[in-house]
Amino acid sequence: MIKQISTFFIIVFGVINYSSSQTTSIDYYSNSQIGKTLSTQKLSGPELNFEHLWNTFDRNYALFSPKKIDWDALYRVYRPKVSSQTSDSALFDIMSNLLSHLNDNHVWLRSPNRSYRSGILGDMPNMDNFFPLLKGKYLHGYKDHAAGIFSGWLTDSIGYFYIQYFTDFEKTFAVIDEIIDEFKNTKGMVVDVRENCGGADALGKMIADRFADQKRNYMTIRIKNGSSHNDFGDSQYWYIEPEGRLQYTKPVILLTNRYSISEAEIFTLAMRTLPHVTVIGDATSGVFADVYQDTLPNGWTFRCPYSLYEDNAGFCWEGIGIPADIRQTLTKKDIDNGHEKIVDLAIELINKGKLSPKIDKNSLLNIRESLVDFLKQNSDSKNFYLSINKFLDLKSKYPDKYYIDENRTNEFGNQLMDKNEVDKAIRLYNISTMEFPKSIVGFDNLTNAYLKKGNTKLAVESIEKSMMINRQSYPWERKSYMENQKKLLEFENK
Repeated sequence: MIKQISTFFIIVFGVINYSSSQTTSIDYYSNSQIGKTLSTQKLSGPELNFEHLWNTFDRNYALFSPKKIDWDALYRVYRPKVSSQTSDSALFDIMSNLLSHLNDNHVWLRSPNRSYRSGILGDMPNMDNFFPLLKGKYLHGYKDHAAGIFSGWLTDSIGYFYIQYFTDFEKTFAVIDEIIDEFKNTKGMVVDVRENCGGADALGKMIADRFADQKRNYMTIRIKNGSSHNDFGDSQYWYIEPEGRLQYTKPVILLTNRYSISEAEIFTLAMRTLPHVTVIGDATSGVFADVYQDTLPNGWTFRCPYSLYEDNAGFCWEGIGIPADIRQTLTKKDIDNGHEKIVDLAIELINKGKLSPKIDKNSLLNIRESLVDFLKQNSDSKNFYLSINKFLDLKSKYPDKYYIDENRTNEFGNQLMDKNEVDKAIRLYNISTMEFPKSIVGFDNLTNAYLKKGNTKLAVESIEKSMMINRQSYPWERKSYMENQKKLLEFENK
């Protein structure tokens, strides 16, 4: 049975170097009715590659519903354009046109000779460079920090710092408290994420925590995990809360534009929940979801977003972008004339004072405590298991106040494994598998923990459960399936 599964796996998901003119017979797996009608057909190379791309997005793309995209209708438009005679150049054009309807900056397609990016960033010209004007005319006491951050003073009472990306946690952690400390006595502060290319969610949260007045919910994330366009895992709740040596709760102006991308937008989601923060500039880029890279049978690569980000009101800003509270644009003419109009407005807003505090009632809803936070606050090596039992009891009584975050639970278990606290890790992994029975992560972690303890029987049970629920749709799922298959063969041969 294992070898049969392996053959099926290779046929469906293996990366095979098909040229556009080859023809192959394939039992093509798809959860859509359209894909199923092709199961007995012989597909040429161009057709196979188109089907692979369309079906992969059909299974894994998370944003069809919020964007109201009829993916089946687009199939009926573009599929007839592909035949065995379609050239590589024409196929690339057809695929690019198909993907253009997603309006998604995170989606791209690349061949050895060409590259295509969906969304507005693929159509917009490069932003006019405002940095020389900003640094030369507006800032004094300029400091170039690590991690793409620079700061300075706009006036004697208004501080400014710019964040280029959110990718270096350790260096940013050291810098941010230094900046907050320097500007703690100012009248107000300007935080700039224009032309920020994104990065890690946790890093954006860490910076926003330095401005938090209290714990506030700013978004939820759900991962695509089933065949339907509306199949998602449980919500992961994201909060900002006061962290660090100091919190800056005086007036803050956050600057954004259409080149504020990905994590810069998620950072904006967090900051805009705060009553003392006003966003000015232009709407952000409109791209939030986590994305993975995969390969077509002919070797071309593509990226597919697989998660759904919503704000604390349940709205998805994908393809739209977060609007500024006060819109102000900046043109090349403005820059040539020496006017950084967005910064000028920020200075005036702070100097005039009396910015009305914003009220975001949704940010104070869904304030829940996760299992990991509860354990870190309430347990030590002696009462770890008692704390877990107490948390589970509280969760059963107050499900709106306590919840289990799959990612953090498994990450904490991995940390315990690194410290050789295997039994504690197993307890967390078991909770993960019970809470998220459709996810392979907890089962794969359990497998590794049982193997470390030398319990082959329980390891095999975890492997079998993981393989049974594995959709084999994402690269990490396919990798897990192959590794578990290999482990089972090794056990059989012993």
